[in-house]
Amino acid sequence: MRYKRPPANLKEGLPTGKLWPTSGTMFLFTPVSLIIGDSRIPAGAFSLYVLPGHGDWTLIVNKNVTESAKYDEAEDLLPIPMKTGKLSQPATEFTIYFAHIAPKQCNMRMYYGTTGLGKAIRYCSSPPSLRLLS
Repeated sequence: MRYKRPPANLKEGLPTGKLWPTSGTMFLFTPVSLIIGDSRIPAGAFSLYVLPGHGDWTLIVNKNVTESAKYDEAEDLLPIPMKTGKLSQPATEFTIYFAHIAPKQCNMRMYYGTTGLGKAIRYCSSPPSLRLLS
């Protein structure tokens, strides 16, 4: 995983219905295919975007990994609904965590301000090397 950690705007939050990040794409690199929800993501490199909603948010997996490229919906691999929750302590910057929760399974967590998002990810073979690159 590679992404920039912009500071969280604790007063305004992220704009609902607008794709984020607007600059500084997030990248996911995986040597094995992954299953998120009912969808399979092949091994490879992908860009990630978040679409904040009024309730749940959507994580968008996109095939374009050119860092300076503008978002192109035609390159979307799949949208992934993510449940939101309120954090007891606000995150001062956007942060992504991966927690190993079972054999061949981890949980991806995203924190921004007082919003927390989570989604379980299953590995299709040996656990991938999930490490944060900043």
